[in-house]
Amino acid sequence: MSDELEQKDGVTDPKNAEASTGTGSQASAGSGSGSGTQPGYVTEESYKGLQTAMNKQKTKLENELAALKQKLETSAAELEEAKIAVAEKTKLETAQNELNTSIQSLQAERDRLTRQLNQQQIVLAKFPELAPLASYIPTAESDEAFEANAQNFQAALQQYVRLTIKGTFEGANPPVSSGNGSGGSELIDKLWNETYKYAGIAGKEVEYEEAYAKLQEALKSQ
Repeated sequence: MSDELEQKDGVTDPKNAEASTGTGSQASAGSGSGSGTQPGYVTEESYKGLQTAMNKQKTKLENELAALKQKLETSAAELEEAKIAVAEKTKLETAQNELNTSIQSLQAERDRLTRQLNQQQIVLAKFPELAPLASYIPTAESDEAFEANAQNFQAALQQYVRLTIKGTFEGANPPVSSGNGSGGSELIDKLWNETYKYAGIAGKEVEYEEAYAKLQEALKSQ
């Protein structure tokens, strides 16, 4: 009779099946809860592995930083050397320019003295009577131009002497009209003294040329 209550024709009673199923699920849940891990939990092995990786990364970064610092120091030293080199180059260029200027000045002075010596030789060879007065003859860039100046100076000197002697014998120096309206030997004497004042004086070449030109004009008008 009891068998008939629990099972009929091989079918299990639904109440007994639910009770059996419920008990099995609770057992399974209990078993799973005992063997799982808490959410967010890190094992000691995982922590040690993470710490090792972070230490390696830190060491790498420190090495790279040290290398960059060394490179920066090297660049700063090279820059300082470059600045010194530029300053030294500028100093040398300035000294070279000054030396070139001195050389050019010496060459110009040498050329002037050489030209003066050559022109003195012309005076001695072709105008010996003008040798004591050679410094009064206007200089020139070429020997041909200087020789022409010497000829003009010789003619002016001869004219001046002629007028002086004439005035001495006649006892007077009659005024003679000149191109600028001033007259006579007094003007010539004045222009001669003006020419003499600047003759052979460095830096007064322009004044001498002007005075000499006026003297020549005055002599030509006599």
